[in-house]
Amino acid sequence: YQQLDNPQLAIDAFNEALQLSRINGGLFTEDQVPVVEKLVESYLNLGDIPSANLNQEYLFYIQQKINGAAHPIILIDLLEYADWNLHAASLSLGYFPDIQSLHFRTNFLDENNLYQSEKIENLLTAAVFAYSQAIAIQHDLEAKFNEEPNDVKTIELKNQLNYSEDDLDIATAEQKLAYAFFLQYQFDLNNVAVNSFGEAPSTYFLNS
Repeated sequence: YQQLDNPQLAIDAFNEALQLSRINGGLFTEDQVPVVEKLVESYLNLGDIPSANLNQEYLFYIQQKINGAAHPIILIDLLEYADWNLHAASLSLGYFPDIQSLHFRTNFLDENNLYQSEKIENLLTAAVFAYSQAIAIQHDLEAKFNEEPNDVKTIELKNQLNYSEDDLDIATAEQKLAYAFFLQYQFDLNNVAVNSFGEAPSTYFLNS
């Protein structure tokens, strides 16, 4: 159905597949991940951005349920989830970042039909949370890999994760987190009401 350019029928089929997976395998299993990824793609093709966002959040939730909220194996999922939210918020605010330089993992996001200002605050909050969690995991892994490089468990973990240097790049994640804070500032600047003296709450802006 996706190949026939019929995203709604694709969505119906993927939703049915997801339901069957839950019945046969349980609420949260690995085989649900590619199905939900396809649901996100189908909703984007349909132009239904809120539903695509909802399924992107659910995708990350599944990964957390399968692997644990702070397990290093979810690092990639955290970064993808953060990139999704930051990219979506950025476009909604009218900023068009250089995807190549920021290494956003959202090349399939359609810039032409993305606008949902009522969700911007939630998107940025989610991005800040996910980048913060990812950076904590990156620091933990860096310390472990540097302090115990020849430890059997460390080697096993490295082989299991099979992460690239980009996945462990703390500086890049910090740069994106700073960008998320910048967008929070821009959002607050345009949406937070002035006080009784007609002045903007500058302390709040500076904190952001």
